[in-house]
Amino acid sequence: MSWSNNFTVVDRFYGCLAYLLPLWGVLGRFPINMPPMLKLVYGISPLAIVIALYFFVLKNRKISRSIRFNVLQAMLLGAVHSLCQIVIGAISQPLLIMASLAIGGVCVYSMVITAQGKYAEIKELSKNTHLWVDNI
Repeated sequence: MSWSNNFTVVDRFYGCLAYLLPLWGVLGRFPINMPPMLKLVYGISPLAIVIALYFFVLKNRKISRSIRFNVLQAMLLGAVHSLCQIVIGAISQPLLIMASLAIGGVCVYSMVITAQGKYAEIKELSKNTHLWVDNI
């Protein structure tokens, strides 16, 4: 590993915050009463949020690598969830609920690992995320 594991408290906070984006997408599938602030943020176009994160966070080399890694990995989890909604949703609703719960679990796992100051390693997703962050 050529990247460092020196996470500051700010890196941990913003890294965990990044995983809220796909987690909101998962929670939006279930009839849960969300606080008004979360409804406002969830009401904003997710595509606009992804584009803003790409240009203002991922492309900015001044932001620490750990934050950029977590933001990109959260964006990829959100993309996986969207693909599951399209593909699995057409086949079976119970399978879609299980996939949403699995992605939600991965988001929570990633938040816990990031809060501990480590990179949340998720098999192939993390390997590709490391490569992309290094090449952006």
